[in-house]
Amino acid sequence: MKKMFAIVLALMLCVSVLSVVSFAAEGDMVVHIQAHESWEKCYAYNWPESLGGWPGTELSADADGLYTLTLSGTFDGMVIGAGDGQPQTVDITDLDLTAGEAWITIGDAGSDGKHTYTISYTASDEGGNEGGNENEGGNTNEGGNENEGGNTNEPAPTGNYYVAGVGALCGSEWKENDPANKMTYANGMYSITYKNVAPGKYSLKVTDGTWTNSWGGNGENGNFDFEVKEAGDITVQFNANNKQVSIVVGDETLKGPATGDMSLAGVSIALLAATAGLVAVVSKKKEF
Repeated sequence: MKKMFAIVLALMLCVSVLSVVSFAAEGDMVVHIQAHESWEKCYAYNWPESLGGWPGTELSADADGLYTLTLSGTFDGMVIGAGDGQPQTVDITDLDLTAGEAWITIGDAGSDGKHTYTISYTASDEGGNEGGNENEGGNTNEGGNENEGGNTNEPAPTGNYYVAGVGALCGSEWKENDPANKMTYANGMYSITYKNVAPGKYSLKVTDGTWTNSWGGNGENGNFDFEVKEAGDITVQFNANNKQVSIVVGDETLKGPATGDMSLAGVSIALLAATAGLVAVVSKKKEF
């Protein structure tokens, strides 16, 4: 009798486990996609292929402009793009397929020509960018997630912002609206990262695409001047709410004055720079 009871109990446990496994396998995931503003269409492709051959399945936008995709089962990764021969994201391999629902926001193209992305598992007014983690492999916001003065619960300020500065950093020489230096908004802050910046003296400002409005820090004409002592990544951040420019090197941040912040007006930025491992310098600046 005990043996029979043990067998029945074992069978019940097996059925229970199989039921759990079956439930997990049958769960669908709904993904909402905020495509890049320059894209006219949106496609989703994954591998192993379950959304069709490249470029995958064409998606339709809802009333809010979001493209919605329902995923079933598991796969190794996916790519979101604008169509065959059109712009696409880097490989998306960090999507949590067990989350049930996710929001993906497509950022600007990186140095490799492929667009970055952020993933959030909580809805927000910005298409799911609240709390999202930007992927590695893009050239924006790496090493620059500091959010002092920013608020992810506030909608992103309208407008576009660019870094303008010396050609050794920006590629173009003091160009106020170079698309290659356009900043990306995420987590309360506009930012852009320059990879492998060589040691040297640099100067820059943030503009709204014109020289009518620009913001900097400590130098002549309001430029932000600094010196890089060791080669590494440089992230330029801009808080559009208080108009503060910051430069991030590794874990160190050098800040310019914020709007209405008179406490920094009489403080030597050179002293702040020294504490951040950077040294402010004086050199001939671009005259505007």
